[in-house]
Amino acid sequence: MKKIYLAIAMLFAVFISHAQWNNNGNNSTTGDLTVRNPNNNNASMTLSWLDDIPRIRLGGTGNGSANGFEIQSIGNKKLFKVNQTADIFVYGKLGVGTTSPSEKLHIEAPKTSLVKIKSNSSTGQSGIILQGKRTNSSAYSSHYIGTDGESHYTLKVNADEDIKLQTNGLDKMIIKSNGNVGIGTTTPSQKLDIRGNVSSTGTLSLGSIASSNSLRDIISLYGNRLGETNMYGFGVEGDGTLYNKAVNNHRWYISKNADKGTSAKMELSNSRLFVSGNLGLGVKDTKGYKLAVAGSKGIIAEEVTVKLKSAWPDYVFANDYKLPTLKDVENHIKEKGHLANIPSAKEVKENGVKLGEMNTKLLEKVEELTLYTIQQEKKLEKQNNDIKELKALVKQLINTKK
Repeated sequence: MKKIYLAIAMLFAVFISHAQWNNNGNNSTTGDLTVRNPNNNNASMTLSWLDDIPRIRLGGTGNGSANGFEIQSIGNKKLFKVNQTADIFVYGKLGVGTTSPSEKLHIEAPKTSLVKIKSNSSTGQSGIILQGKRTNSSAYSSHYIGTDGESHYTLKVNADEDIKLQTNGLDKMIIKSNGNVGIGTTTPSQKLDIRGNVSSTGTLSLGSIASSNSLRDIISLYGNRLGETNMYGFGVEGDGTLYNKAVNNHRWYISKNADKGTSAKMELSNSRLFVSGNLGLGVKDTKGYKLAVAGSKGIIAEEVTVKLKSAWPDYVFANDYKLPTLKDVENHIKEKGHLANIPSAKEVKENGVKLGEMNTKLLEKVEELTLYTIQQEKKLEKQNNDIKELKALVKQLINTKK
């Protein structure tokens, strides 16, 4: 700024010397040089030295005494002005470090180029205000970049306007006036709306603090294929009063159309897994079965409970039950190669074994065997009695002959 004032002082010295002295450009004087307003002799401008500092001083009273000064070119074209309140106006482009500025303010440096704006107040603002006239309106949009008090760095815009980040002339990120942030979209419908892939090398945490005890989504991710109206995705929700305790009433679900009710395809809650369709472990094609498990290890469990809708085979002990004769059983085995109502080896290989149904059939055979055993026991008992009677008769016959 000192260089600017020095240049101004030198320019004024040249202009004044040409106006009052000879035309050879070699005039000089010692002391103060005062130029008075031809319209008001009380208003003056003095070119002088203050100690070792050259200065231009405006003074006097009346017209022209408080208007500051200007530098003009041919045709009275304004170039530079300083008013009475020390405001500086540059009417063209201002170049700092360059003689060919391309913008209103153009700063260049061979290495680092910095602009420093400082406020010595801990509560005052220090920054840049950008304004632009709105379309079809006389109002201006105001944007502020800087500090808002001590150590508070802010970017402020008008309440009804957006903030855009562009590269290659395209919008890449937007912050809407309602607070929604869009990445890859200029119309975010949520607080954060991302269109495209997201990659994270750390922990991605999403959550909310509930204002009531009602269930609410903690995470919800949904999407659809092009041309489809149905939305598919998954989410996590928890009870507002219990969520921070990480117990009970938490659900992880996969559903259709963001409906966590009857259309939920999978739900995990309260240590319970619900699957509305078929579940395959180690296999994608379940062959229509509700649960399909592949692998040589199979399933291991300490206890399995099967509840049948069909009758348990206590009917075998009913009085009207028709128990096949052992001869019938023998004939069926000779003809079919397996027990009646029991699947063959070929059928088991093709269709597998229905655990509940097979246990029912096996118990039926066990109960039939029990009846056969009872019948045989009765026959054996009768035979033993008959043998005892025969032995007694034989002994009587032998004693009679003696």
